[in-house]
Amino acid sequence: MLCHLCYICDMGNIYINLKKLVFNTGQIEGVPRNPRDWTKEDVSRLAASIVETPELFEARPLLVVPRGERFVVTGGNMRLAAARELAMSAPPCHEIEDRSTENLKQMALKDNASFGEWDTVALADEWSDCPLAEWGIVLPPAPVEEQEEEQEIELSEKVVLKKLK
Repeated sequence: MLCHLCYICDMGNIYINLKKLVFNTGQIEGVPRNPRDWTKEDVSRLAASIVETPELFEARPLLVVPRGERFVVTGGNMRLAAARELAMSAPPCHEIEDRSTENLKQMALKDNASFGEWDTVALADEWSDCPLAEWGIVLPPAPVEEQEEEQEIELSEKVVLKKLK
């Protein structure tokens, strides 16, 4: 269902006027509001990422459902916020064909799901030359046991230094 506000590109995405896109706030019966929260800083980092690698936005367009003259974004609400911050005229979208409540809920959640865990050792050892935090990958702090051992070593060294003086 395309209208005069959209056009198709080679990747199969449609581009919808930003003013016609609305956040999922629960306006589709049976589909609750988007369950993710984010900060203004999160949105700004995502906007910077979109500018840096726009092809990722093309590969993961907004998932939309038409509602009257507007389109509800059921997947990609944070991407929509970033598109607004960037004042994009028409971000990439994918119109969801199966509009059953079950499918819309499933797609909204799966769009935000992360299947798998980061190999933090590989990230630290093999990807340390990359700005991981800038790219949205935050390594967990060292385990408490390791931190305690480091503190004990530092404490021991200070004691030894005091004895030598």
